[in-house]
Amino acid sequence: RNLKLQLGFMKRYDPAIQCAYKFMQEKLGKKLLASGWYFNSKFHGDYVYHLGKDPIRTKSQAKAADFNDAHLLCIMLAGVHNIDLIRWFGGEVVSVNSTGTMEHGPVVSVSTLEFAGGARGTFQLISSIPMDWQEGLMVHGTEGSIIINIPFPYFNKSSQVTLFDARQNKYITPAVPAVDMYQRQLDAFAEAILKKRRVTPGGKDGLEAQKIVCAIQKSYLENKKRCRNRKKI
Repeated sequence: RNLKLQLGFMKRYDPAIQCAYKFMQEKLGKKLLASGWYFNSKFHGDYVYHLGKDPIRTKSQAKAADFNDAHLLCIMLAGVHNIDLIRWFGGEVVSVNSTGTMEHGPVVSVSTLEFAGGARGTFQLISSIPMDWQEGLMVHGTEGSIIINIPFPYFNKSSQVTLFDARQNKYITPAVPAVDMYQRQLDAFAEAILKKRRVTPGGKDGLEAQKIVCAIQKSYLENKKRCRNRKKI
């Protein structure tokens, strides 16, 4: 219909993460591992309240469907952002194996991933932990490494990124001032419409992220069923 669709994966518009992505494309070599983690904080609500960032909702706004499964809900609502970053850096995911528990209250989810390029990875989620927000990404290649620590997004701080260039035996840390990722993504969307450019992340990115979410949930449920019949060591 000649319409443009952009997905709300605003962390792709963090300049420090974009710097890490460029480094990956040019200097990382063959990818070995891409692992992400998302540990929600029990202070999440306090962050939002004190920053005055409560969303403005309209009657016409579509709402997420009610989920009876807490594991799926956590991955769909917040973990999917980290999953998008893992896919953006690691490449297409071809297989998933997931396990999880809610034995002590919070949802704990751990997944191993296989990428089309041969690399392996992990995705870890806890909702929530009794400390500050923890989110990040780690990518290792044959010629370098990337470590990204991502702050709570409403703080408008860029991520802390450490790059290691094995060819030069040197660490690189990009210096990025405070930045509004949401505004940068909106500006990019407007520019894509006005100048007829490709939208990123587009609809396919959202679909692929959702496929990974569904695969994680399916594997989680299958492994949960197997665990009931497993003998304890």
